[in-house]
Amino acid sequence: MRILTAAFVLMLLYMHGDGTLLDQPLSMFRDGGQRYFGEILFLMLGMIGSLLIRQLLVAGSYASVTVLSFSFALLLVVAITPSVDRLHDVCAFGLLGLVGGYYTVWLGLEKPNWLWPHLAALTIVVLGAWFGEYGFWQKSFILYVVLLINVQYSRITLISWRQSFDLSEIASWGGLRTWSVLFVLVLCHAHRDARNLDLPLSMFRDGDQRYIGAILFLLLGGIGAIQVRKLLSLRAYAGVGTLGMAFVLLLIVALTPSNGGFHILCALGLLSLVGVYYTMWLRLEKPNWLWPHVLLTAVILSGAIFGAYGFWQKGFILYLLLLLNVQYSFLKHICPATGVRYTLIPVANKRLPPRRTVYHLDREG
Repeated sequence: MRILTAAFVLMLLYMHGDGTLLDQPLSMFRDGGQRYFGEILFLMLGMIGSLLIRQLLVAGSYASVTVLSFSFALLLVVAITPSVDRLHDVCAFGLLGLVGGYYTVWLGLEKPNWLWPHLAALTIVVLGAWFGEYGFWQKSFILYVVLLINVQYSRITLISWRQSFDLSEIASWGGLRTWSVLFVLVLCHAHRDARNLDLPLSMFRDGDQRYIGAILFLLLGGIGAIQVRKLLSLRAYAGVGTLGMAFVLLLIVALTPSNGGFHILCALGLLSLVGVYYTMWLRLEKPNWLWPHVLLTAVILSGAIFGAYGFWQKGFILYLLLLLNVQYSFLKHICPATGVRYTLIPVANKRLPPRRTVYHLDREG
């Protein structure tokens, strides 16, 4: 849910980058040059709603399922009808009114302290749409509804988790996947001008996009901190030491000038350290991935040496981000009481050299 919501908000912001489309209703994006983005926005809204309906169905809240299913049907009609059609207008107003009324009732029952701020926000939005630019206030109301959907979804899932899990096991600083998706989306936004493809990541801090560059490094630091924390909870001290050193190098890279020799040295050291670490980790845990990994790394290195360094550097960063997520998903299935423990065991195979050893991951329980 959070990933879809973040993707929806960032895509909506991206489409309003020049400020000329603020007064257009959401459905108008399907009618111009950005029609594919408009269709993707409606698809994301449908997916956000379907996730909530599914969770409500699991929780047995059939009244909410009925109301939101009807809202989903109205959204479908709005998505497929022309923007200037009367049926489109009726369904669009009906959808916004139904969802607004539903969350007014829900907040009155579940979060009464939120009710009056909610009514004040609704009043401002309605008056703004009536006397001002309808498109701007319509999209503001959609974002507000998406926020309420996330609040309701979090409340329902929190109740379910309390019934079946220990809450101390699910804290993940917002989720590694959420941070990873945000990083990719911000990186794509930074490259809306294709001339930036050849720039290394640190160059974004030096130009007009310095705030975006700072956000990119901040997201990378958050992702690394989540991974180190997870490894520490499983007592994987070799990984903690390696990625902790990589985190220090990332901090130096983020703070030093892009054209400095020390910056370049730390940047190359950071990428090499993380690359070697994941080469060893894949050899231990996913040996079938090892040769594709080595081949892909060789292609990236060749591209960086003989081609555009900036492009291949960012490609390698995205690849390492993928490996971080693979490792995190792998570690989530290990019980914290067991942890990670590697031992060297002689190979029980007479056809192999007697001194050869292999790694095994010991798990208990």
